[in-house]
Amino acid sequence: MNKNWYLIFSFFIIFGYLFSQTHDVGVISIIAPVDTIREDTIVFPQAKIANLGTAEDTFPVLFKITDNLGNNIYLQIDTINLAPNETIDYTFSQSWLTFRGNYTVKCSTMLATDMDNTNDFKDSSLFVVYHDVGVIEIINPGDTILENDIVIPEVRVANFGNIEEKFPIKFQILSLTPIPVFTVIDTISLLPNETLKYTFSDSWQAIRGNYQVVCTTMLALDQDPTNDYIKKPLFVIAHDVGVEVIISPVDTALENDNLIPSAQIKNYGNVEESFQVIFKIGNVYEETLDIVNLQPDSIIKPLFPNWTAVRGSYSVSCTTLLINDLYPNNNRKDSSLFVIAHDVGVEYLISPVDTVLAGTLVIPQAVVRNYGNVSE
Repeated sequence: MNKNWYLIFSFFIIFGYLFSQTHDVGVISIIAPVDTIREDTIVFPQAKIANLGTAEDTFPVLFKITDNLGNNIYLQIDTINLAPNETIDYTFSQSWLTFRGNYTVKCSTMLATDMDNTNDFKDSSLFVVYHDVGVIEIINPGDTILENDIVIPEVRVANFGNIEEKFPIKFQILSLTPIPVFTVIDTISLLPNETLKYTFSDSWQAIRGNYQVVCTTMLALDQDPTNDYIKKPLFVIAHDVGVEVIISPVDTALENDNLIPSAQIKNYGNVEESFQVIFKIGNVYEETLDIVNLQPDSIIKPLFPNWTAVRGSYSVSCTTLLINDLYPNNNRKDSSLFVIAHDVGVEYLISPVDTVLAGTLVIPQAVVRNYGNVSE
């Protein structure tokens, strides 16, 4: 009899213990990912999970990341075991490679016998940030410009990321020397996905030559450096031809000389040029020649049509007629010419003339004249 009472008593003790245990597990907090994180980060989601009951429990835990359209971007269910009153920082077994956007992050415990469902989940918002600005196009200067042009650099830049950015942008013009001939750095702001046509704050007066034009964005956190930099060639043209010297005729010549007017013409510029040259001698001679394809830094000595010199004093000029010449001061050379006429003769006899008596003492006389234009 006593033995039966003992068994009955033990049964009720065990039964009461089992039914007095509470099953309550829950999510205390989401550890990662939360708030803001950079794109292309490998994240192993973490959450703080607790067993708030009095019974040891083994149960599934769900971690889910959902985009703005409700699509599950990440979903992982792991099974864990917790003793009563145990709390752990649990790292889920699968990772997630972050991609730009706004998300909802949720962690849930899934204990079937849970007696308090109010603490079974936590959720949070997540913003995956992507920092990326870049240069799309160099608008000004173009490929070729003229010497002395005032260049105000202009570019098209964009914010390819999903957050507003404030950053420096640099524009340089590089020659063959190590030191840039022009540098300007400005600071601009761009909204996400904004494209801006930007004019820099400084200008450059173009000097003839070959250059590289470079524009660079300088965002410290930029995640894609491949679009930060763009360059292109620039050629600054100098149209400049002129007369170096008049070769012939100069100073003096003799009347009736067969003169061949000539001058030394030079291309002072840096591109091939075709143009006309005009040669004048007073108002008695004017001839024009065509100069074709004169190379940069080259000279030519064209021969103009002959002129038979006529006595007198003349102004002589030779002028290049390049339409788009940038430096007209060297287009013309002037000289003077004096054509000498050596010409003396007897104008008439004074004595003896007609008849004289034999034995008369005669002193011959005549009028002599200098018909020329120099002392003789």
